[in-house]
Amino acid sequence: MIITLDDPNRIDPEEADFLLCNDEEISLSEIVQAYSLRNFAEVLYREEKDDLGLDECQVQYEDRLRRHWVLAKVTQSMIETFRLRGEMIVQLLCSSRGIHTPFA
Repeated sequence: MIITLDDPNRIDPEEADFLLCNDEEISLSEIVQAYSLRNFAEVLYREEKDDLGLDECQVQYEDRLRRHWVLAKVTQSMIETFRLRGEMIVQLLCSSRGIHTPFA
């Protein structure tokens, strides 16, 4: 069992993450790293489901369902690429003018 805390000096069960793993070969850092990716996957799925209709496809054939999923994934990738490029452009423009941006 691993317990992760935001502040090790303040133990609050409501703020702690309790991680369990039954593979004795995996290091503690690998377990924490794998868990940290979970939130990214959940947020990505929620965005695809809510914004791109990933769960609204009504088809009779598996190949059409797969096509719908692929198009949703490609669309999400394009949106994320444009968002990151937009942040980079804003950061370049602001830094050239000496303006602080929230993008790191």
